Amino acid sequence: LRENLELNNITGEVCEYALASEYGTAELELPEDQAGAVGSVEMSSVENRNTVEVDLVPGNDVIGSDGLPAPDVMKIDVDGGEMEVLSGLEDTLGNHSCRLIFCEIHPDALPNYGATEQEVRDMLTGLGYSLSKRDVSHDSREGAYFVRAEKEV
Repeated sequence: LRENLELNNITGEVCEYALASEYGTAELELPEDQAGAVGSVEMSSVENRNTVEVDLVPGNDVIGSDGLPAPDVMKIDVDGGEMEVLSGLEDTLGNHSCRLIFCEIHPDALPNYGATEQEVRDMLTGLGYSLSKRDVSHDSREGAYFVRAEKEV
C-alpha cells in the first residue's frame, strides 16, 4: 500500500490493523511479491505460509480517534469478512453521515467467517441503506458482486 501511494503520488496514512467486529489478532497471508497482489486474513494460523500477525480493531473505535472523521463514502472488499467489518462499524454507519457504501459480497467465502450473503444485505438495509447490485467482472472473483448501498443524508 505504501508503495502504491508513492507510485501514484498520493498522500495518505497507512493504518496497520484490520477492521473487525471486536479486538483481537489474525494472520494476514502475504501474496507473492507482485504489484497489485492482495493478501487475505485468516482467523486461525496455518503453517507453511508467508504471514504476519495483524491487530483486529472495531471500526467504531477507529472513528474519532486521532481526529479521524466518520466516512461519507466507503468501499469494503474483504473477501468474506464483510459482516466482520460491518458489525464493527454498525454504530458509525447507523448514526453518521456515510451516504454511500460499495461492498463486494463474496457468497462462497462468507461462511468461512460465520456469515451469509443475506446477513450482509440485511445489515445494510437495517442501517437505512437502499441496495442495488453491480456485477464484478473478474476471473478470481467468480460469484462475487458489488452492492451499492445508498442512504439519503
